[in-house]
Amino acid sequence: MDLKKRKDNRCLVGIQKMDKLLGGGVPHGSSVLVAGVAGTGKTVALLEFLYRGASEHNSKGLFFSFEESKERLIAVGKGLGWDVEAQIKRGMLKIIYIPQVDIRIEENVALIHDEIADFGAERVAIDSLSVFLDKIDSPQLVRDKVSQLTNIIQAAGAVGFFATSIPYGQISLSRYGVEETVVDGVILLSTFVKGSTRERYLEVFKLRNSAHILGQHKMKIDKGGIKITPKSSRS
Repeated sequence: MDLKKRKDNRCLVGIQKMDKLLGGGVPHGSSVLVAGVAGTGKTVALLEFLYRGASEHNSKGLFFSFEESKERLIAVGKGLGWDVEAQIKRGMLKIIYIPQVDIRIEENVALIHDEIADFGAERVAIDSLSVFLDKIDSPQLVRDKVSQLTNIIQAAGAVGFFATSIPYGQISLSRYGVEETVVDGVILLSTFVKGSTRERYLEVFKLRNSAHILGQHKMKIDKGGIKITPKSSRS
């Protein structure tokens, strides 16, 4: 994809109210980290990003999953009212599932590069970096691999959403503490117990070249997908 030929240099995520928080979408060529502890909605956010692109913007999407199978992701979508399988049959979505035991980092990075080029993907989801890079014990090597992925996304003129799990009690924005320094944006998902209920929140922690809205915004996952109630303060 040639960025110079695009009339609009931003990709509309399509998730309800998220583009408002992002200042009008994500600049093409950007990679965004979607971070949170288990159960905060990371996989749903990645899947909706691709589904909205395919169904509403005619934008091809690739989902590289190292956790959930293709069948499971289709079922997740169905439970939220999305016909993911129909978009796959249309040739607008492609799910590539690589079980954790079959991960070969160098081979898989090359596969990601080739699949993006061959499929013509404009949106790319990786779920998750924490599983994909689990065998690496060096923060510098993690940084190098994430940098490789962001370079692939940038060269393709696509937009990448990378999920990462934050261990409970950890202060950093990612599992290894370095991923957030490489990517262009960070979306932080969290949950808090208030009274007898657990509430979900979404925060755009950073997004380069974008005047995004700051703060934690209430979020819920309902029939139809993610719904956000934005605050009014702007960066």
